[in-house]
Amino acid sequence: MIYITDGETLSKHVPDIINAPRISLDIETAGRPGTREGLDPYAGRIRLIQIATQKQTYIIDCFRIILPNEYVQTIISKAKKIILMNGAFDLRFLMANSIRIPNGDKLFDVMLAGILLGSGSDDG
Repeated sequence: MIYITDGETLSKHVPDIINAPRISLDIETAGRPGTREGLDPYAGRIRLIQIATQKQTYIIDCFRIILPNEYVQTIISKAKKIILMNGAFDLRFLMANSIRIPNGDKLFDVMLAGILLGSGSDDG
Protein backbone atom coordinates (compact mmCIF):
# COMPACT_ATOMS: atom_id res chain seq x y z
CA MET A 1 0.00 0.00 0.00
CA ILE A 2 1.26 3.44 -0.92
CA TYR A 3 -0.11 6.39 1.07
CA ILE A 4 0.09 9.55 -1.06
CA THR A 5 0.19 13.00 0.50
CA ASP A 6 1.73 15.10 -2.28
CA GLY A 7 1.39 15.65 -6.00
CA GLU A 8 4.97 14.64 -6.76
CA THR A 9 4.46 11.16 -5.31
CA LEU A 10 1.14 10.77 -7.10
CA SER A 11 2.59 11.85 -10.45
CA LYS A 12 5.30 9.22 -10.07
CA HIS A 13 2.67 6.45 -9.81
CA VAL A 14 0.22 7.60 -12.51
CA PRO A 15 1.95 5.60 -15.30
CA ASP A 16 1.69 2.34 -13.31
CA ILE A 17 -1.98 3.01 -12.62
CA ILE A 18 -3.02 3.87 -16.17
CA ASN A 19 -1.06 0.96 -17.66
CA ALA A 20 -2.89 -1.60 -15.50
CA PRO A 21 -5.51 -3.70 -17.34
CA ARG A 22 -8.08 -2.57 -14.77
CA ILE A 23 -8.23 -0.47 -11.63
CA SER A 24 -10.66 -0.32 -8.77
CA LEU A 25 -11.58 3.10 -7.47
CA ASP A 26 -13.35 4.09 -4.28
CA ILE A 27 -13.66 7.37 -2.44
CA GLU A 28 -14.34 8.26 1.16
CA THR A 29 -16.07 11.53 1.91
CA ALA A 30 -16.40 13.85 4.88
CA GLY A 31 -18.51 16.73 6.11
CA ARG A 32 -18.83 18.69 9.30
CA PRO A 33 -19.41 16.48 12.36
CA GLY A 34 -23.07 15.98 13.16
CA THR A 35 -24.21 16.72 9.60
CA ARG A 36 -24.89 14.61 6.54
CA GLU A 37 -22.63 16.79 4.38
CA GLY A 38 -20.38 13.84 3.62
CA LEU A 39 -23.21 12.35 1.57
CA ASP A 40 -23.75 15.50 -0.52
CA PRO A 41 -21.26 16.03 -3.35
CA TYR A 42 -21.78 19.81 -3.20
CA ALA A 43 -21.50 20.21 0.58
CA GLY A 44 -19.06 17.43 1.48
CA ARG A 45 -15.44 16.88 0.57
CA ILE A 46 -13.53 13.97 -0.83
CA ARG A 47 -11.43 12.68 2.06
CA LEU A 48 -9.59 9.78 0.43
CA ILE A 49 -9.32 8.28 -3.02
CA GLN A 50 -8.33 4.62 -3.08
CA ILE A 51 -7.09 3.14 -6.32
CA ALA A 52 -5.97 -0.45 -6.65
CA THR A 53 -4.30 -2.30 -9.49
CA GLN A 54 -3.46 -5.99 -9.50
CA LYS A 55 -0.05 -5.12 -8.09
CA GLN A 56 -0.54 -2.16 -5.75
CA THR A 57 -3.02 -0.14 -3.71
CA TYR A 58 -2.74 3.65 -3.60
CA ILE A 59 -4.46 5.85 -1.02
CA ILE A 60 -4.57 9.53 -1.89
CA ASP A 61 -5.13 11.75 1.13
CA CYS A 62 -7.14 14.70 -0.16
CA PHE A 63 -6.92 16.47 3.20
CA ARG A 64 -3.12 16.55 2.92
CA ILE A 65 -3.12 17.70 -0.70
CA ILE A 66 -5.88 19.63 -2.44
CA LEU A 67 -7.81 17.27 -4.69
CA PRO A 68 -5.21 16.57 -7.36
CA ASN A 69 -7.62 17.04 -10.29
CA GLU A 70 -5.04 16.94 -13.05
CA TYR A 71 -3.67 13.56 -11.95
CA VAL A 72 -7.06 12.08 -11.07
CA GLN A 73 -8.43 13.25 -14.44
CA THR A 74 -5.53 11.57 -16.23
CA ILE A 75 -6.16 8.33 -14.34
CA ILE A 76 -9.93 8.41 -14.99
CA SER A 77 -9.45 9.28 -18.67
CA LYS A 78 -6.68 6.82 -19.48
CA ALA A 79 -7.58 3.82 -17.32
CA LYS A 80 -8.62 0.87 -19.44
CA LYS A 81 -11.36 -0.37 -17.07
CA ILE A 82 -12.57 1.16 -13.79
CA ILE A 83 -14.29 -1.05 -11.24
CA LEU A 84 -16.48 0.71 -8.68
CA MET A 85 -18.78 -0.19 -5.80
CA ASN A 86 -21.84 2.09 -5.72
CA GLY A 87 -20.24 4.08 -8.50
CA ALA A 88 -23.11 6.57 -8.72
CA PHE A 89 -22.06 7.98 -5.34
CA ASP A 90 -18.34 8.18 -6.16
CA LEU A 91 -18.89 9.54 -9.66
CA ARG A 92 -21.18 12.31 -8.37
CA PHE A 93 -18.45 13.49 -6.00
CA LEU A 94 -15.81 13.36 -8.73
CA MET A 95 -18.04 15.30 -11.13
CA ALA A 96 -18.78 17.91 -8.43
CA ASN A 97 -14.99 18.35 -8.24
CA SER A 98 -14.70 18.98 -12.01
CA ILE A 99 -13.52 15.48 -12.93
CA ARG A 100 -14.91 14.45 -16.32
CA ILE A 101 -16.26 10.90 -16.30
CA PRO A 102 -15.66 8.61 -19.31
CA ASN A 103 -18.42 6.78 -21.12
CA GLY A 104 -19.88 3.71 -19.50
CA ASP A 105 -17.80 1.27 -21.56
CA LYS A 106 -14.89 1.75 -19.14
CA LEU A 107 -16.97 1.54 -15.97
CA PHE A 108 -18.12 -1.57 -14.09
CA ASP A 109 -20.14 -1.24 -10.89
CA VAL A 110 -20.08 -4.41 -8.80
CA MET A 111 -23.07 -3.25 -6.75
CA LEU A 112 -25.23 -2.93 -9.88
CA ALA A 113 -23.94 -6.26 -11.15
CA GLY A 114 -24.92 -7.89 -7.86
CA ILE A 115 -28.41 -6.39 -8.03
CA LEU A 116 -28.86 -7.64 -11.59
CA LEU A 117 -27.52 -11.10 -10.81
CA GLY A 118 -29.85 -11.42 -7.82
CA SER A 119 -32.89 -10.00 -9.60
CA GLY A 120 -35.84 -12.37 -9.48
CA SER A 121 -34.14 -14.74 -7.06
CA ASP A 122 -34.90 -15.31 -3.38
CA ASP A 123 -31.74 -13.34 -2.59
CA GLY A 124 -32.62 -10.45 -4.93
